[in-house]
Amino acid sequence: SIARADRSPFSATALRAAILAAVAKAKPDDAASPPPGGREAQDVDLSQIGDLVDACSEADATRFLGMFLQETESRLGRMRGAAAAGDLSALAIEAHSLKGAAATFSCPKLCAAAAALEAAADDGSGNAVPGLLDEAAQAFERASVILSDRLRSAA
Repeated sequence: SIARADRSPFSATALRAAILAAVAKAKPDDAASPPPGGREAQDVDLSQIGDLVDACSEADATRFLGMFLQETESRLGRMRGAAAAGDLSALAIEAHSLKGAAATFSCPKLCAAAAALEAAADDGSGNAVPGLLDEAAQAFERASVILSDRLRSAA
């Protein structure tokens, strides 16, 4: 269980169960399918967020979304620090975690940016990292606006 100073502890089991339920609803090829109409990937797929709400509760989904936003902000800071220190191994680990979190919360552009960062760090392509970090930060900013609006509408 994870504890935050400003909140009581919660069990990761609830999040895991909600994610598994949402994944079970998805068609097996959903992740590989292009967006409808061949459009470019969305910043956030709100229909998938709706599936998360359906799989748990509005209160839990709201809490999970808030935690994702806070943790992603911190993670991006750790990634910038790792990049500045030239620690591509730490950067790859953080990028991998961000990729999974972004996929879980239906942020395809952020997920793609994190995957590119992970690949660059794994390949030792340090020169590509600053631009990719900027791309990830911009994707997060756009997703954050959409998800924050979703949080406000749920309140």
